[in-house]
Amino acid sequence: APVPSSTTKAIDGRAAPATTGTTPGMAQSSTAGPGTTESGTTGDAAKGIVLEFTGPSWITVTDAAGTTLYNGEMKDGDRHPVAGQAPFRFVIGRVGNTRMTLDGQPVDLETRSRGGVARFSFNPESPE
Repeated sequence: APVPSSTTKAIDGRAAPATTGTTPGMAQSSTAGPGTTESGTTGDAAKGIVLEFTGPSWITVTDAAGTTLYNGEMKDGDRHPVAGQAPFRFVIGRVGNTRMTLDGQPVDLETRSRGGVARFSFNPESPE
């Protein structure tokens, strides 16, 4: 679900003030206005990197500046666009419950995982 531009969505579902720095817990900075995604594009929210969850999972996503974009547990139906300074560092638990896309095209997490956990860096400008 879209997050209002004046708040961030914390992992426990409580709203917290928007921020651009590293935040504890699950936080999503949002400066996008109505009709835009966090990547600043209008229209289809599938543009850029998007994480979608079909069951329980956990993630940590940081950008090149070291800003924690997401950190916490995910559940079925959660959907999170990833925006910030590339390359991004991902740690994704239970990759079988996680779908990652770049501009709507699937990114293979299984080949990046060991024991159901994927740890990798990803630059959307030069995907592998």
